[in-house]
Amino acid sequence: MTVLALSVGFDVPDVDCILWCRPTKSPVLYVQGMGRGTRIADGKDDCLVLDFTDTVERLGPVDTIKGRAKRTGGPQEAPFCVCPDCGERNLASALVCTACGAIIREPVAEVKDVKVSYAALLSAQSAELIWHDVSRVDYKLHRKEGKPDSMRVDYYDGLLRCASEWVCFNHSGYARQKAENWWFARERGYHPRGVDEVLEWLETNTIRQPAKIATRRNGKFTEVKEYEFDRIERHQDTLEATANAD
Repeated sequence: MTVLALSVGFDVPDVDCILWCRPTKSPVLYVQGMGRGTRIADGKDDCLVLDFTDTVERLGPVDTIKGRAKRTGGPQEAPFCVCPDCGERNLASALVCTACGAIIREPVAEVKDVKVSYAALLSAQSAELIWHDVSRVDYKLHRKEGKPDSMRVDYYDGLLRCASEWVCFNHSGYARQKAENWWFARERGYHPRGVDEVLEWLETNTIRQPAKIATRRNGKFTEVKEYEFDRIERHQDTLEATANAD
């Protein structure tokens, strides 16, 4: 029987689901285990974590774990327990005395109902979603030294810019796939190859615009997490797609 073979030192970027069944109080083991699913891979959008213990609730979001501070001072004595029969020192975790074989303590079996934990795995997940009405969307070229060009998208609620996001058509891997999904949700008749083609096309054409967006605070940044398009437009798209299929 193999136990913990894939928890440490296992690197397969395609892993997109973790079933956490071993409770632990170790921050190191917690971060290492969850790290099996945080690798970026082509075609991978996210990682589903099902915690069947209380580990996430006990240790908190995995991205807030801090390393242990270095201990200072002289040598430390390992914790121990004393055998009640012969007085021999044993490891603190010992159940049976290594000298006389006497039972130091009986093992305690902890029985609890198995259920999935709904505690937030990342600190940003615990932040509240804020919905904004969208009155205008602006698109512009964004350049950063040493990086491929991207498209900056600004969302306005009246005169207030409520959020911005960057769509990376010129990137590769996950960023490119995310950009293609973003575009497909708004336009299906034209398929651009890069950000320059997108901006040139938008000078004379329009794409679907979300009626509302949901944002969430992540540190000092505000992320766009969800979009709500007009229901009538969605219904019309469905009718057009059905007609074309016929």
